[in-house]
Amino acid sequence: MVTRVENISNFDGSAVGNTSQVILDQIHIAKEIKELNNFPIDLKIGKQALDEFSGKALTYTDEAIPNYGAVKNTFLGKICPNLAKADKTLAELKVSKKIVKNLFDCDIKKVGNKGKLVVSGSSETGKFLSKTLGRIPRLNLALASAFEAPNMIKAAKNGDLGKQTVRSTANILLPTIASSMAGQLACKLAPAKYKTVLSLVSAIGAGVGANKMLNKAMDKFMGESIQKQNEKAMTKLAEMKELKAVQQA
Repeated sequence: MVTRVENISNFDGSAVGNTSQVILDQIHIAKEIKELNNFPIDLKIGKQALDEFSGKALTYTDEAIPNYGAVKNTFLGKICPNLAKADKTLAELKVSKKIVKNLFDCDIKKVGNKGKLVVSGSSETGKFLSKTLGRIPRLNLALASAFEAPNMIKAAKNGDLGKQTVRSTANILLPTIASSMAGQLACKLAPAKYKTVLSLVSAIGAGVGANKMLNKAMDKFMGESIQKQNEKAMTKLAEMKELKAVQQA
């Protein structure tokens, strides 16, 4: 987390300014990764896309739920089996099953030896919602929350916790929902040969786009985010450092 500059006009930004800029750069990289937090780094996804493109017959049923994972089908999941076991989606939550059942009379359950998730019922909306929830790993939401933690801490120190709570909650949920819905819609409508590829492209585009539009809206109605305040502070420090170097030359 970058330390807040309370009085930038009296701050000598030589050594500390360089360190702060390096830290800020790392945070920016992390933020870009966070924007793709719904994108499952799943080894099976790549193979599935290649199989589709080569024309291999894949079974897409109206009942199957994607059931993505953050780590369970990755190398990390192989070396950390306990973490992989805990890697579940929102579709597997009891509350999700109750909502889908009560609102749309659809049932989410596991079938077969491998416990594949399926949804049964007559409501297309209920099925779509169930499959969308199956695209959201809970570990991804935890990761997104971790990236928002420094902003929450700083907001608490600045007396701006309320606004930042709204901003951080929106940053976590809205891009995630947009990405998952776009991915599922593309999977439903795309030709069989390109379902996986178009689904992932749509999910990434919707997630990143929703995040950027959300930030603009939040800046307009709630003031600049802590990230932008830090960026301006670092820019000012860099300008002061350049000016000082010119004066000393």
